[in-house]
Amino acid sequence: MAQGELESLPDEILRSVCFFLDWHDAISLQSTNRRFRDVANEHLLWKYYCQCSFRYWAVSHHIFSKLADPSFVQWKQLFKYHHEAEIRTISALQGVISSQRARTPKIESIVELGYDAKDALLQSHARASESDDHLARRYWSHVALGCLHRSLAVQEWAALKDGEQQDGSFEKSVGALDLFILDDAREGDIDDIFQRLDDYIDAIRRAHPDIEGQSPQQKAVTTAEYLISNNLVAIPEDREYHNIEHNFLGRALFSQEKNSLPIISVIIYCYVVRQLGLSAAPCGFPLHVHAVVYPPPGVDLEGNDLPSGADRPALYMDPFRSSNPVPVSFLHEQLNFLARQLTSTDHNVFLSASTPRDITIRCARNIVNSLQQSTEPSSGRPIDLVSAHYAALWALILLNTSITPLRHRQHLLLLMHLFLEKFPHDASLVEKHILPLIENPSLSDHAQMCHSVRKADMDAPGRVKPRLGNADVKFKVGQVFRHKRYGYVAVVTGWDGTCDADEEWILRMGVDRLDGGRRQAFYNAFVQEDKSMRYVAGENIEPLPAHEVVPEAFPLEIGKWFKRWDDIKKVFVSNVRDEYPDD
Repeated sequence: MAQGELESLPDEILRSVCFFLDWHDAISLQSTNRRFRDVANEHLLWKYYCQCSFRYWAVSHHIFSKLADPSFVQWKQLFKYHHEAEIRTISALQGVISSQRARTPKIESIVELGYDAKDALLQSHARASESDDHLARRYWSHVALGCLHRSLAVQEWAALKDGEQQDGSFEKSVGALDLFILDDAREGDIDDIFQRLDDYIDAIRRAHPDIEGQSPQQKAVTTAEYLISNNLVAIPEDREYHNIEHNFLGRALFSQEKNSLPIISVIIYCYVVRQLGLSAAPCGFPLHVHAVVYPPPGVDLEGNDLPSGADRPALYMDPFRSSNPVPVSFLHEQLNFLARQLTSTDHNVFLSASTPRDITIRCARNIVNSLQQSTEPSSGRPIDLVSAHYAALWALILLNTSITPLRHRQHLLLLMHLFLEKFPHDASLVEKHILPLIENPSLSDHAQMCHSVRKADMDAPGRVKPRLGNADVKFKVGQVFRHKRYGYVAVVTGWDGTCDADEEWILRMGVDRLDGGRRQAFYNAFVQEDKSMRYVAGENIEPLPAHEVVPEAFPLEIGKWFKRWDDIKKVFVSNVRDEYPDD
């Protein structure tokens, strides 16, 4: 259709046509004449582009409130802000991929954008195979996503600790644990958790159209029956109780099996019955969490009016085991059995509603217990056990103020160890939320660790190692080999002309007993099977025949050092050439 024909159309038709255009085309249309500029600037059109182009939004935008507010018209400006945030994200990510130096501040600049960066990171991860550096792009987008998720989780707990979280949401604080294990999954974060829980409510209303007219006790029972009968809570008998995946709210909602520990089952149950008009929360009962449910103000559990001044009766439910109410007398008997010296005040505390803070601490402790006891692998998407432990430690350190000083120091030491070994790009999180908890933080070992991590990041790649003058170095970065003695498969990620380990390591490993001793070349190597790093003497390296190399068998972390696999040369293409320029 020619421009003259378009101009002859009424404005309403032109506006409708614009909804079939890409936003780039709408921008182009604006530049043609004044009428098209006005039509293509229509705020409802840019609201549509915002909804279609971006799934994730930083909390500061209050996007759901704006979507529901017809008076908000600044959609084009909002689109521009988000689009520019994506450009900054892609630019920072490219900087991380291109150079080993100063990666942490680049990742931190992405994290500062909040969820405005998430769409771009997910797209970069999903479409990495289209790029020449797909191994590095997939890995570093994965790292940046992890840093972003952990930052949001820690912010949630910090607000809870400081009393800034006002809605008393169990789902937010417990769902924050999922953010540590979410990585590049496209569903399972806190917003998704609420959406899935709301789906449960809609399903119950469809299955029981009369539920709004039921008494409070009937609603409580009907909800438990629905969740149990549809296998949306609890754990089947053939699954290990302490399996790590049973500890996470998002995993319980989005995995195929929907398995959950009692505490997670109760959180799901309590959210649903609250949306049906009841008051409900997990209670602090020891060993096995129950839900305490109250009717609306002014009525009893049967829906009858309460006498003036009467307390609302409590109903106890255990949706992990049964849809039947649990007699309070049974709970008192259980408490007496556990500890006969408990007072009536102690009983009241155990049978009262817990706070989100207490429940999150309890979930974190359960994660630690599961890591110690479980041997069963996850049934769906694997959970990184180190990330799960890291999540629990963060929650326990930030939220558990009643912990003993000794246990607090133990948690700090474990967290800092994981930070150094696995999560060095979390430096700003540690500096902001961990160091202030330490007496004389500027003088502490923990502060020195943060300083060392940042210095190593800024000084990378360190000493440049050209081939000239290193004639004894036979193997190159990217070569795949099998260890002659131990049989594992690994890839060379770096090398030294002679052994560069400290004297203690050299003596402990018996390096001087090797044929070539400490004067031969040594190689840094990434092991395929267990993702460990090894330091290997050249005489123990046997290049793997090309037909035996399976590049796809190497885990995601291979992208820390390599861009891609070269199927002609049968080597991984180095992404650390600023350190090894000739490899």
